[in-house]
Amino acid sequence: MLSPVSSVASDTQSTEKQIVELIPTLRAFAVRFERRGPQADDLVQETLLRALGSIHQFQPGTQLKSWLFRIMRNVFFTTYSKSQREPVGSADCVSLVETAVEPTQEIAVRGREVLAALNLIAEERRDAILLIADGTSYEEAALAINCALGTLKSRVNRGRLDLVHALRDSSV
Repeated sequence: MLSPVSSVASDTQSTEKQIVELIPTLRAFAVRFERRGPQADDLVQETLLRALGSIHQFQPGTQLKSWLFRIMRNVFFTTYSKSQREPVGSADCVSLVETAVEPTQEIAVRGREVLAALNLIAEERRDAILLIADGTSYEEAALAINCALGTLKSRVNRGRLDLVHALRDSSV
């Protein structure tokens, strides 16, 4: 006569063999949850890991296939809800962005170039550009410089053109 311990061990081995025989059925069922092959294989693997880890909870005499399907369903829903909370590999992944922040060294160099180019243009045009670039409205800037609004707009426009030409000449 078998002892109770050896009987449990033989039941466990028998259940493990039945689980192995059910792997193709589990794979077919996994495709219902995950359409892509690798994800379906991962679902089967996770199901098998959990089933073998808790094989002592399986009650002989009940349907093993139903027990495994329930485990798979729970694994899928747990994984799915976790993926909704923690999306991985989205389309705008940070690693795919070429440069998130420009290097500050280049900004400093360009800033010095702009200041040098500003010093090359006429003072009245430079003052008009600096006031407008600072956020002053055209009307307020015209009052500050003590000129007509049209004159200020003309100085800003010509000053911008002078600035572009000065920057183009300095970068050659």
